[in-house]
Amino acid sequence: MEEASARERKRPREGDASEGDARMREVWKRLLEAASGKPRYTYLPIADTLKVPGVRVCLFAVVAEIGAAVHSRGTDFTVTLRIVDESRKAGISATFFADNTALLPCVKSSGDVISLHDVVIQHHGEFCVTFNKKFSSFALFESKVSAECSPYQTSMKCHGRKHDKELLTQMRTWLPNNPLVRMLRQLNHPFYLKDYLYPGRFYAQCHVSELF
Repeated sequence: MEEASARERKRPREGDASEGDARMREVWKRLLEAASGKPRYTYLPIADTLKVPGVRVCLFAVVAEIGAAVHSRGTDFTVTLRIVDESRKAGISATFFADNTALLPCVKSSGDVISLHDVVIQHHGEFCVTFNKKFSSFALFESKVSAECSPYQTSMKCHGRKHDKELLTQMRTWLPNNPLVRMLRQLNHPFYLKDYLYPGRFYAQCHVSELF
C-alpha cells in the first residue's frame, strides 16, 4: 500500500507534462523556422533559449548592466553585458569577443535595447550568452520611445528586418514598467560592473584567472 502511494507521488501530473511538451515543441518549431532560410530572424524569449543550450538563437532584449571592455587572455578584446526581457527579469550575461574594441557593442546607456543574432547559449555553472565573432551579429537601439527605430550601432554581419521595428516598440513600451531598468536609468550614467566590485574582490578575481 505504501509502495503504491510512493509511486503515485512520484508520477508527474499529466497536465504539467503535456504543457511542458507543448512548450518545447513550440521552441523547436521556432528554431527550425529560423534555420529554414526564411527572410527574417526568429527571436525567442530568453527563458526559452535556456532549454536549448548549444543552439544558435536570436534575442531581443534590454541592456541592464554594462561591463568594461578588457583584453582577453588571447588576442581578442571582450566585454560582458547583462540583458533582460519579460520572460527572465533576472537577466543573463552576454559575452562578446572582437579583434578590437571598436567592434564591441558600445552601449550609450543602461536600458538601451539590443538585438542579437546567431548567438549561442552555454552553461558554465550558470547560463550565459556567447557572441561568436565569426557568425554572430548585434544591433543597438536607444530606449526612448520617441527615438528613431534605426540602430545607433550595428556589427558588420548584422542585417535588420522590417518586423524588428515592432519588437523594438514592444520592448520600449515594456521598459518603464521594469523596476531594475528604471532604477538604472535614474542613475543617469552607464552602469559598469567594475565600479561596484569591492577592491579586494576584484583583486581575487584577477588572481584566480592567472592560475588558469
